[in-house]
Amino acid sequence: MDHIQGFRDHYQDALQELIAAKAEGMKLEGAEPSPAAAPVVDLMAALKESMEQARHARRQVDDGSVHDMAGHVERKAAKAPAKKPAKKTSRKSSV
Repeated sequence: MDHIQGFRDHYQDALQELIAAKAEGMKLEGAEPSPAAAPVVDLMAALKESMEQARHARRQVDDGSVHDMAGHVERKAAKAPAKKPAKKTSRKSSV
């Protein structure tokens, strides 16, 4: 543990200086106020607005080009064969 001796707890030193200064009645300066936070974006409102704009744009086009998918073939998924029930095995008890 000798390697720890080289470290110093600067926070504790500053705290002790602050306590001593306050005990002596000195007026303490506070930390600088943090900068104003950036405005919070309402993601749900932005999504709803985007969806409404897309609906409005589709109504203006209304020639079917939005949904026209030439050459598109709808494929149905092949059904997997039904699974067979597991074979029952008889256990022999050793008495």
